[in-house]
Amino acid sequence: MVRQLLNWRIGLALLAVAIVTGTIFYSNFLAKKIAVEERKKVNVWVQSLKTRATVTEPSALDLTNIITSENTDIPIIETNEKDSITGYVNIDSLKAATDKDYLPARLKKLRSINEPIIWTDPGDSTKINKYYNDLITN
Repeated sequence: MVRQLLNWRIGLALLAVAIVTGTIFYSNFLAKKIAVEERKKVNVWVQSLKTRATVTEPSALDLTNIITSENTDIPIIETNEKDSITGYVNIDSLKAATDKDYLPARLKKLRSINEPIIWTDPGDSTKINKYYNDLITN
């Protein structure tokens, strides 16, 4: 009787470990998938900025405006060729305004996580902007 109870408890414990392990692996898979999708969205956003800088056709400008304005959830920090922060999108503006170390600290964190998406100004090849974005974390 004791042996049956012990086997039942071991089986239940093994099942619980399997569920937890499966959940961890699946969460990791989802996080990587979300990271890839967000990177694609940022690439589209940067490409729309490139198009906006070179095109004058109204329909193309409308499309680029839609793309850039629809990014309401992916935090992005823009820097110039000297890595000075020139702009940001979807970052806590109150913290950025009140804490002068917030944006540089956030940029440092983003640099450690992601490679930048680099954009060279077609009108002035000496101007290079780098876009760092959060992937998953906020």
